[in-house]
Amino acid sequence: MTRMTRTYLVILGIAGLLAACDTPAPAPVASRDADVAAVRAVMDRVEQTFAAGDLDAAMTVFTDDAVLLGQGYADIVGQAAIRKTYADLMNQFRTEVVMHTVEIEIAGDLAFERGSYTLTLHDKTSGQIVSETRNRHAHILKRQPDGGWKTWRMLTNSEAAP
Repeated sequence: MTRMTRTYLVILGIAGLLAACDTPAPAPVASRDADVAAVRAVMDRVEQTFAAGDLDAAMTVFTDDAVLLGQGYADIVGQAAIRKTYADLMNQFRTEVVMHTVEIEIAGDLAFERGSYTLTLHDKTSGQIVSETRNRHAHILKRQPDGGWKTWRMLTNSEAAP
C-alpha cells in the first residue's frame, strides 16, 4: 500500500467518524410492553369516546387514510367517510362499546389487535336498547411520529354462525 493510499484511507476514516458525530441518534423505540399498553389505551379510548358521544375524540384513534372493512358493507375509506358513518350513528343512538381484546402483537411500526366487541345502541328519544350485538374485530395500527398509535385498518364481522 502506498503512502498516498494510506493517507487517503486515514482521511476517509476521520471523515466517517466526524459524519457519524453529526448524525442525530435514532429516536428511542418503546419497549414491547409499552407498545402493548399504548394499543390497549387506544381500545380504551374507543370505549370512552363512544360512551361520551364525542365524535371528534372518536376520530382521533384513526389515521387520515384509515379503512373500515365490515361484513356485508362497502369499505369505508378515509377520515371524512368514517366521520360521516359515526356521526350518523351517534346522532341517532347513544352508543356503548365494550372491547374484548384477546391478542396484541407488535411488529416494528405496525401493531395487530384482535378480539371482539359488544355494541349496544340506545334510542336517544326513548332510552330503550334497540340493538345489542357482539362482533369480532381486528385492528391494524400504525405508530405515529409522536410514538403514539392509531388505527390504520379495522376489520369487523359477526360472531354469529352463518
